[in-house]
Order: sequence, then structure tokens, then C-alpha cells
Amino acid sequence: MSELIYSKFAVREPILRDELKDILNIQNEHSFSQYISMLLKFGLIKLFQNGIYYIPEKTQRFSMLKPSIIDIVKKKYCSKFNGFRTGAALLNQYKFTSQVSRDFEIISSEVSENSRNVKLFNGKATISSSKLPINKYNYYYVVYAEILKHIKYSDYKEEYNLELLRDLFDDLNLNKRKMKNVLKYYKGNRLLYMHILFNKVINNETT
Repeated sequence: MSELIYSKFAVREPILRDELKDILNIQNEHSFSQYISMLLKFGLIKLFQNGIYYIPEKTQRFSMLKPSIIDIVKKKYCSKFNGFRTGAALLNQYKFTSQVSRDFEIISSEVSENSRNVKLFNGKATISSSKLPINKYNYYYVVYAEILKHIKYSDYKEEYNLELLRDLFDDLNLNKRKMKNVLKYYKGNRLLYMHILFNKVINNETT
């Protein structure tokens, strides 16, 4: 059955435990664990950390290479519309800044709602719980909300940001009522600026 794994995943691609279970179709947990132990014993796969595996390089020279942290974070926390990279990187993605962020900040539904700023992989990645469950129906609404939240990273003044925000709102085909419902999860005086900024967007106000 190892051929199934090799046909589905590339070398050094992160493989989640649940993915292996689906592919191998072994329902019994004990039998599944035994099979994984056998794959590990013979070096057919390697363990990166608990619940994450990968196919190692075949050549001895590159055998110690592991999956990239970026690939692991994307696979575990940003697949199937359950999360995305936020902060300055998100602003860069949508052309609000030319800054290239080295910080790997992730907002995801894959961590407990009680979790805030969990440091992973020796502090190279910061994972935060989303303020609401993220799915394919609200994904771009949460993306837009996070852009409003992190607008401080923009290279531009507010007037030009308002133009960009209006264009993006239209490009993403967002609905004003649904957007306001998402923004209700961003509460408190500390985040009031998000609501003020969005009202300027939808009311075509300028500074």
C-alpha cells in the first residue's frame, strides 16, 4: 500500500495523519498505527512531528532534508478554506504594500478559539484562532476584515486605501450586509477603526 502514498504525495510534501488514514483506508486504529510504524521502520516515510509525515529524499546526500515550514503551515492550517496568512503578508498579497514580510502569521479555524498567538516551529510561525469559523462561504469576508484590521501596514494614505478597498470589495463580489455581520466579531474600542473605515468604504466617503 506504500505505492498509494507515493502516488499521492511528492517527496518532502507534508502528509497529515488523517490524509494517510483516508488513502490507506484502514479503519481500525490499532491496525493503522501498526502499519504507520512499519512504514517508519523501513524508512518509507518519516515523522516530522506528531501527526505530520513526509516521504524522504532517496539519495543519501539529501536524505536529511525535511518539508518546509511554509508547506506544513499551509497544509495544516490553510487548506480547505480554513485559514490564511494575515498581517503584512496579506496586505502585500492584495497590493496595499510592497513590503515583504518574513513573519508567518496565520489565522485559522484549526486551532482552539481560546488560543491566541501560538508560536510553532521555534517561533517561526504564529498561529491565531479566527474570530469566527472560516469556511468557503465566508472566506473572503474574513480576508477583507483582516485587511481592514492590518491596514496600518499599507504604504498609502487613507484616501488611496479607500479606493483600493472599494475596488477589492467589488472584485471579491462581497455583500455589504454579510460583511457587516462578519465585522460584528471584531469587537471593542481597540478595533473600532475597522468599522469606521468600512463605513467610509461603503458610503464613498473621503478623508
